[in-house]
Amino acid sequence: MSDEILIPGFIDLHIHGAYGADVMDGTEEAVQTMTAKLPAEGTTSFLATTITMEPQAISKAIANSVSFLKSEGEAEIVGIHIEGPFINESKKGAQPLEYIMDPSFSLLTEWIKAGKGMIKQMTYAPEITQGVELTRFMQENGLIHQLVTRMQITKRW
Repeated sequence: MSDEILIPGFIDLHIHGAYGADVMDGTEEAVQTMTAKLPAEGTTSFLATTITMEPQAISKAIANSVSFLKSEGEAEIVGIHIEGPFINESKKGAQPLEYIMDPSFSLLTEWIKAGKGMIKQMTYAPEITQGVELTRFMQENGLIHQLVTRMQITKRW
């Protein structure tokens, strides 16, 4: 009898990068590095997570994540987690201040289309200008959303 234990693989819901590669690199090589090496740590699938950055860079990261095809034995991208840019400046954490913006429904619509159903989570601040409307918009468009955990909600719903 063996002392080995079989357990299911981990699903990482918030990973920007690993092994010198980052989702925001927007390249097949970066995602390839992540998907090839994460299984050694027990991660078999993940949400490719963006960071608050200029909209074109986020668009590129979304398109790259959607188009990536994994090989046998690699971790699988099971969705995309958009972190920002519609967050509270005072609760930004590691997010770059210069790219934080008020919600843009046209931009989010563009990302939803580019995401082809892969956007599963979004970190945003519902207390900012148009935050409540953003919440409704996300619900109407089938996005699962996450509140920025370090914020205080200042607006009554």
